[in-house]
Amino acid sequence: MAVYVDLTKWQQADVADRCHYMPCIIKYSGETNAEKYFETTIQEDDDKKELSASFRGRPLNGKILTPPPGYESMIVKEKKVPLSEEEDRQFSIVARVPQFTYWNLDKPITEEDKLAKALVFTEIARELHQREEVEEDDECKNDGSSSKD
Repeated sequence: MAVYVDLTKWQQADVADRCHYMPCIIKYSGETNAEKYFETTIQEDDDKKELSASFRGRPLNGKILTPPPGYESMIVKEKKVPLSEEEDRQFSIVARVPQFTYWNLDKPITEEDKLAKALVFTEIARELHQREEVEEDDECKNDGSSSKD
């Protein structure tokens, strides 16, 4: 199975003014009034730059995150549900997201969270790729030959 995201409408996509990422399954698909029922519970700790809130009576800890340089985040929607696991999945862009609020259930946000590790990985990958480019440039300059007199 392959996953495809249609990026042809990237520039025309709306920019979301807010996005909440909760690493959980919510068995509901439809409109909601998050502004009235969720966002009113959000409290900010200015000293730590952390957030706290409540969702269905459960405490949440959150933090506003921005994608690393060179990356952008987006909200996507599956065009049609595949009939089998082998079938390719196709998504279209709903909105571009310049920043999002990441929430943890019952525990503080730490560098050990999967999302935090994924964001660090993008930085590591960029560094490794830049080093590869420098090494390739050095090899081209040296031409692979050395002379000792």
